[in-house]
Amino acid sequence: MFSRLRAGTYRPAALTDAGDEGGPGRVFIQECPYDFMILYRNKGTPIRMDDYVAAHLRFGHYGS
Repeated sequence: MFSRLRAGTYRPAALTDAGDEGGPGRVFIQECPYDFMILYRNKGTPIRMDDYVAAHLRFGHYGS
């Protein structure tokens, strides 16, 4: 989750290679300081449109 390409990182020599877990040329970066959730969607995920999703598309980060 917390890896990125080594190119363009600050002090790349100080970072740990992500190896097989992250992929070639990737390094681990600092973790997130708060709880998070990963939402994954692919072409088989059904899309359900409701008023909140429509508002988000129109206005950005709008919530109930």
